[in-house]
Amino acid sequence: MPQVRCAQCGALNSTTAADYPFCIGCQDNLAKCGYCRWFEAELEACTQRAVAGVFEATADATPPCDQHTPGALVLAPRRSVWPAVVVGVIALLVLAYSLVQFRRPGEIPAERPQSELQLSVEADLRGAVVGKPYLVTAEIRNVTGDTISGIGLQLSEASLGHFRLVRTRPRADAVEDVGEWEAYRYADLLPHETRRIVLDLIPTGAGRHHLAVRLVSRGSREYHGMADFPIQVAPASLDGGSGRSAEERS
Repeated sequence: MPQVRCAQCGALNSTTAADYPFCIGCQDNLAKCGYCRWFEAELEACTQRAVAGVFEATADATPPCDQHTPGALVLAPRRSVWPAVVVGVIALLVLAYSLVQFRRPGEIPAERPQSELQLSVEADLRGAVVGKPYLVTAEIRNVTGDTISGIGLQLSEASLGHFRLVRTRPRADAVEDVGEWEAYRYADLLPHETRRIVLDLIPTGAGRHHLAVRLVSRGSREYHGMADFPIQVAPASLDGGSGRSAEERS
């Protein structure tokens, strides 16, 4: 039989215990009619035909009855062992995985690779004006102790469809098309060196246009990041916030 929980004190009782049906907490008789599933409280009667009429059934009556079955008032649901089993299996798998991942004596775990170069781009995000100079400054940082070769600053062809590049400062060593990008090649970057490259641009059309700049090295074999930001370009008749000259903005 299932376990029952005393309606008086809440103690959980096993129906196989030697002192059952007396509650281990308050000694209440857990086999009385009021706790039986066959007892109808409103009718004050037993609905089990096998014992109907044999004795007077009341809520507190405790007659010797072999038909007594714990009712909903005291019935404690059986607890499935499966949740505990599942949790145990997961814990064992996690432990096993942790042991496997533990480095063995004499081994040094590989560090997570970090980009050798870092790119940050500065621009006036308030907007630009058609035909007026617009400056973008790209800062490239070598965060390693090694010299990085084949430095390439690239502008997307889509961006160059809305911005005309007048010049770069310093001037690029070489310019070439790389698919959907125009690449500007620069000299090697020494250990821990920081290089600033200024792009002098002229917006050619009004509207909201994206300017995409990305950084590569070693002849475009390694990619180090990209800046892609929208710029609102006002018509030439309007004197926008970015309509200042290159000298004023420098």
